[in-house]
Parts: sequence; C-alpha cells; structure tokens
Amino acid sequence: MTDFTTLTGIDGYRAAFPDVFSGVSDADAEPVIEAAHSSVLEGWEPTGTDIRDLADRRQRNGSSFLTRTEIDTLATNNGGDPDRRRGFRPEPDVWSSYFFPGTTTLRSYLGLRDAACLGAVEHIVATGRAMAMASGELVIDGEGAGERLSSIHHTLFEDIYPWAGRPRVVNMMKGTHGFGDHHSMSMYMRQLDRSIERFDWAEATFDQRVGTLADLHTDLNFAHPFRDGNGRASRLFMTDLAGRHGVELHFNRVSCEDWIRASAATFVDPSGIHTDSTPLRQVYRQVASP
Repeated sequence: MTDFTTLTGIDGYRAAFPDVFSGVSDADAEPVIEAAHSSVLEGWEPTGTDIRDLADRRQRNGSSFLTRTEIDTLATNNGGDPDRRRGFRPEPDVWSSYFFPGTTTLRSYLGLRDAACLGAVEHIVATGRAMAMASGELVIDGEGAGERLSSIHHTLFEDIYPWAGRPRVVNMMKGTHGFGDHHSMSMYMRQLDRSIERFDWAEATFDQRVGTLADLHTDLNFAHPFRDGNGRASRLFMTDLAGRHGVELHFNRVSCEDWIRASAATFVDPSGIHTDSTPLRQVYRQVASP
C-alpha cells in the first residue's frame, strides 16, 4: 500500500509502480513522474492503471493528452453527463455559484455530481496536459505573469471548467489563513511582474536565483488567482520561469506532507498579508538543480 503523503522521487515511484517503470530510463520516467507528482501534491492517489495510462500516452502517436472525446468517455464511465453547453459565469462574491445547486461539487462541463469522481477525472485530465506543457507539446502563451498563468490554467482545465483560465471572483481561505482579495488580483500580478523584471537573473548566483524563485512562489501562493487548480498551475508557471533562467525544478523530490507544511508555514498571520518565504526556500533548495 503506497503512502502518497510521503512518496517522493524517481526511486520512490519505481518502488510504488514497478510494472510501469521497470526497464524505463530515469530520463524517460521523470516526465511522467513529475506530472503525476504535481497532482499527488494536491491529494491525488493514482492507481497503477492511472500511471500506466499516463506513461503509455507519452509514447503514443498523436497527442499525449486525452482528447475531448476521451475525456467525455471517462466522465460518462464515472457517472457523468458531459455537455459542452453547460457554461456559466460564477457570480462575484457568491461562493455557492461555483457549485451545482444543493451540492459541494464544482460545476463542470462533465456533469459529475460526486466530488470524488470529479476530482479523480480532473487529476487524470490535468496530469496529461501538464506533461504535454512540460514537453512543449502544448504551448504556454502570454507575456506577463497573469497572462501566462491564465494560459497554463486554461490549458489544464479548459475541457472541465467553464471558468478555466479566469481569475476567481470570490475570496478564499484554507485552514486559518486567507488568500489575496480577488478584487486585487490584477495588482498582485503586476507586483509579481515587477519582482521578476527587477531581479538581475544574469548576474545572480545559482543560490540567489533559487531563493528568488521561492520568494516569487510564496507571493503567488498568497495571490491564489483561481478558484481551483492553483497548485498545479503555479508549479508549471514556476518551472517554466526557472527554466528560462538556468534552474531546473523537480517537484517530485518533495513529499506531499512536506509541501503542504511548507506552503502553510509561509503565512505569518490569518489575513495572509504578511508572508515568510523561508519554508519554501528550504523546499526549493531540495527541488532545484542547475
């Protein structure tokens, strides 16, 4: 029985899924593991079939991610009723408007009313798309942080949620701390852009770049621009940004329990206005390579 809260690294995944990764080189295994682990960090507990399917899609001709037809079939097999006309715009400051009436399940194109089934399908779909973005098969568009984050989020979830790629219109909390006010989201993105632009990436040492990346991730974690999917979108954004400045990020090196603990520890007070990037700096020293 795999403990997904402590699972890390290529060796850990080889031990958990030996039938999938036996005879597969580290270079071929890591893209699959990195994509899957980003969802594991959000609570996904993939089956051997899930990981096998992900690895097989990476090798198949055509797209390595699920097509819309395949997604609809997956949803139907899990009790859904897919309908692309099921679009809606959530009402500003109305929390319940994101959910199917009378449920705690997010509204989606897939018509899944059971939250657990929706989560399982969502992770399978988004993991394949994350792998395709990491390889360059799916392109990240946009100039600034806000545009690129929206592009990533839209690509991950466009076949699931009508609001994919759009900033949230409600305020959110997790545990005892709050995230950024949704009315100020454009300001948070401008601040992030300024921080990226002002840092001298070319002259900085590797350690300085890693520290700054952790600082930026801390700010992004506070902003939490979307209603759901922030963790996966943010890690792809940071991996892309880091890669453009000579740093490789391997989030599969950190466990789910350590990631959650570090992310929560960056919030100094319940409002979230005061943050401390030290916990994420420690994680980034673990996951970063030149």
